[in-house]
Amino acid sequence: MTRARETQLSDRDRRGPIVRTAAALLSVQGMTWLSSLVSLLIVPRYLGADRLGIFAVAGTLATIATLVAGWGTGNQIVKAVAREPARAASVVLHAIALRLAIWSVFALLTAVALVTVVHDGTSRAVVVLMLGSAALGLIGNAAGAGLRGNQTIGRLAIIGAFIGVASQGATIFVLVSGGGLIALGLLGMGFAVVSTSLAVVLFWRKLGRRVAWSRPVLVSIASGGFAFLAWEVAMQTYGTIDYILLAALTDAKTVGDYAFALRLAGIPIFAATIVTSSIYPALAAASLTDRPFFKRLLTEGTHVVIAVSLPMAAGLIVLAPQLARLIGGGSQFDSSVPLLIILSLQIPLVAVDTVLGTGLYALDRQKRLALVGWCAAVLNPLFNLAAIPLTVHWFGNGAIGAAVMTAVTECFVGAWIWSMLGSSLGHARIVGTAARSLTGCAVMAVAVLVAEPHVGTILSIPLGAGVYGVSALALGLFSVADVRQVRRAFTSREPELVQA
Repeated sequence: MTRARETQLSDRDRRGPIVRTAAALLSVQGMTWLSSLVSLLIVPRYLGADRLGIFAVAGTLATIATLVAGWGTGNQIVKAVAREPARAASVVLHAIALRLAIWSVFALLTAVALVTVVHDGTSRAVVVLMLGSAALGLIGNAAGAGLRGNQTIGRLAIIGAFIGVASQGATIFVLVSGGGLIALGLLGMGFAVVSTSLAVVLFWRKLGRRVAWSRPVLVSIASGGFAFLAWEVAMQTYGTIDYILLAALTDAKTVGDYAFALRLAGIPIFAATIVTSSIYPALAAASLTDRPFFKRLLTEGTHVVIAVSLPMAAGLIVLAPQLARLIGGGSQFDSSVPLLIILSLQIPLVAVDTVLGTGLYALDRQKRLALVGWCAAVLNPLFNLAAIPLTVHWFGNGAIGAAVMTAVTECFVGAWIWSMLGSSLGHARIVGTAARSLTGCAVMAVAVLVAEPHVGTILSIPLGAGVYGVSALALGLFSVADVRQVRRAFTSREPELVQA
């Protein structure tokens, strides 16, 4: 057997768990969107402005607690387990101990603030319940990261999605029945117990081993996770600062238009999330032992997200006016159409940056990535301070400036990441993929523009997807063999762990 044939078989065997993971995550995406619709459409309607405000503040505190107490250890767990599966239990349990220790400090400070500042009993109870759910989430997330590092996250993802749908159904029932904030908090706590227990059981059955507590292991996890935390905080800052600046420099409607457009433009990012979740463990392992496979896999992952995210971005641009009216329920969000078009231009950039950033994670260059993130978090608001007033003056819409600066910032981040990867990425293939995908998008756009007045917006979406699919096959973006491999992945079982 030739060396080329051996490499081909080896790549195919190693891609099997990757494709199965991607198929599992893709299969539950619809349920994830359904769950999101509940919080978007149902909860505000039944809670009202006052109770929704309390709910939002409590949820924000829980989000901050999760971010800080997580300490960036999720990515650290995935990397460590991918490289040394036999140490999975030790890594996960030490990470959980670190997370709960940090959470305890945050919870203590919150308790002091509740006692001294908050005098409403309901508000106190809701905050306590949400912080408790956050603590359970930190445990379940660590166990899930261990399974992800072992490329056996599929079962947890599928069952977890059903639990998420069930929790949203229960939320609707509680609200319709007249339940209040405390009932919602208790419901959230109950489902957090269920989902966390599921994650821990699945993890322990797959990767459970006797653990010897070790201070060096704890220090290693804490020091390794800090760079990831710095990146996550930078991205959180970069992702929210434009709302604050728009609120300060414009009016509430402008902020609402921008939030609406940003939410729609964020839908296609699920493709990058699925790809990165699927390839990160294999990249982390290959970065130490097989750099040629690392390059092929990272290039292939980037190829996929470009070929998938570009047509979705093109579709949003072509149908922006119709989608704004369809989803917004009339003409109230017409002024968000130019924002949606601008923000859609950055969708492929965000998708590619996400995948390439994962490559840097796997190469242990997260400190450099954190530096990029903080540069973006500082430069973006500085440019927005000029862009927002200028577009208010020129176009009467400051959100246009914020949208443009978001796209420019993504170009800056992407160029930096691209240069840091150097020869670890197949640059020529990525450029070729973008060119062929843009050709397919042009064909799709023409078909949608011609058909939409006759078949309507809803039917023109699958029509456009079908046209692009045929074009992608004709242009060689995907092959019939690729389609068959994905189809097989939906019915295959996860492989058992092979201990290192």
